[in-house]
Parts: sequence; structure tokens; C-alpha cells
Amino acid sequence: MRSSVLAILVGLSACGDESNETTEEQAVQPIELSNSPSEAGVPVSMRTIVYEGVTLEVWYPAADQSEPLVEALVDFLEFIPESFIDAVPGFSLSDVRSRFLRDEPVRNVGEGLPVVLFSHGFGGMRIQSFSLTAHLASRGYVVVAPDHPGRMLTDVLPCIFSPPLDGCDLSGFVADPGPPGLAAALQWVDEASAEGPFAGRMDTDAIGIIGHSAGAGSVTTYAALEPRVRAVIPMAGGGPPDRDVLRPGAEVGDDEGCPEGTGDTKYGVMSTLYLSFKAAQLLRMSVSESSFS
Repeated sequence: MRSSVLAILVGLSACGDESNETTEEQAVQPIELSNSPSEAGVPVSMRTIVYEGVTLEVWYPAADQSEPLVEALVDFLEFIPESFIDAVPGFSLSDVRSRFLRDEPVRNVGEGLPVVLFSHGFGGMRIQSFSLTAHLASRGYVVVAPDHPGRMLTDVLPCIFSPPLDGCDLSGFVADPGPPGLAAALQWVDEASAEGPFAGRMDTDAIGIIGHSAGAGSVTTYAALEPRVRAVIPMAGGGPPDRDVLRPGAEVGDDEGCPEGTGDTKYGVMSTLYLSFKAAQLLRMSVSESSFS
């Protein structure tokens, strides 16, 4: 299973009036990748979508650009509640930047792209693993990540004070918001693949799911509920799904076969590059006919 996690992902291989948009006609641009899954592929664009009251972040392959991509700000401040900022004088966040585009047309590769749903952990948010999600998008996936109210950072930060600040919400401890959020994300995929800027750009039968920490438990639960899920990758938590579905078998620290320098598992924390490698192994296994790896 050491070569199985990248194989599972490859194997799978906007707001308001979005429904009025149409898929922009563009020349077919196949995604040509190196054999090393640690190398990024094509340019990536992001789009924020509010669907049925759920906020989604979508990463997807964009068309080739005439100029090199510049680093853009990843806005984590959006997830810091005003009550927390008011209670912590001088609070600030360092800038976090990544190379991505915003709201660009989806790359036309001549076929539907496999889809990965991502579930964040306790105290996280939909953009928390942006380097992993963007890397997967660069290699031919549409990655959709919902916020999970009741366990996202915005809801948790006010709860660390005594008494709690306005906005404290720990309802995610009572009922897992992950599966409903993932279901909403997949419903958006179904609708968006039929009409709008993503029409014809996604393969709605090639679905993988990745979750981190509490999100790992969410994806193992959701894998048992949604038969279209071909691959599940629980990171730092979760258990085996209650049905036969591809999932990682390698233990933390087992990095044989990983690209050199990517298997840093010191203190039990796998590097993003290592996770990208393992994820792509698994997806490749789940959809062997996919063009991407």
C-alpha cells in the first residue's frame, strides 16, 4: 500500500448568479504531468461559492498563462471573529501567500475531471490545507472544501475565553457537521457539472474524499453513506469505512517509495508533500483509466 495513496486520488482520475454563467469555449489543453507526483502541474484557480447556505472553496486547473503566476494572499483573517480581535489588543496575522488565480475559467482538458471533497478538522476551515488542495488541483482534480459550522476556527476561538465571547459554538462536538457539508458539496458538484462555468468539466462518478483530524472521522462516515465515493483518505484520525472502498494502508512513518525529501514524519506529522504523494497514489488506484496521476 506504500504506492497506494497517490493511486487512490489519481484513480478518481460562484456565488449568486453563477447559474447564469456558461462554460467558456476554449481550446482543449490536456494536462501533461511528470512521473513525480511531488511536482506541481498546471496553473490553479480558486473560487468561493455559497451553495444552499454552505460556503465552499473550490480549487481547479486553469488554462495556461502567458505570464508567471504571482503569489496571492490566502485570507485566514476572514476566519477570525470580531469578538476575538476585540478581546486581544494588537492581534495580527502574518501574511500567508500561495500561487493561485481567482475565478478563472476551468481548464478544458477534453473530459470531466475527477473530484475530491475535503473535510477540515476541529478549529480548522475550508482553506486550511490550501497547499495540498492546490497541489492536487494542479495535477488534474477539482477539489471542493466546505466550511463546517460548529467546529471551524470562527466558532471555536470565542470559546477559549471564560466566560465565552459572542459567537462561541461547539455544536460540532454534539453532531458531526462534516457529512452534511460534504453532501452539500457533492450536490453542488452535480448541479455545477450540468450548468454554468463548470458544466462538462467534472466527472461526477469519480469522487474521492480527504479529511483531516475531525474531518478524517467525517470522511470515513460519509464514505459509508455515499456509494459514489471511490477513495477515502483519513489524515490524523478516522477509522475504516463501513464498506469496501480504497483507503491508505501505510502507517505514519512508512515513507518508502516517496519522492526524496517528502517523507518527513518526525513527531508523527506528515509533510504536505508526503500527503500529496500518498493521496495521488490512492486516487490513481481507484480510477485506473484516468489520464491524470
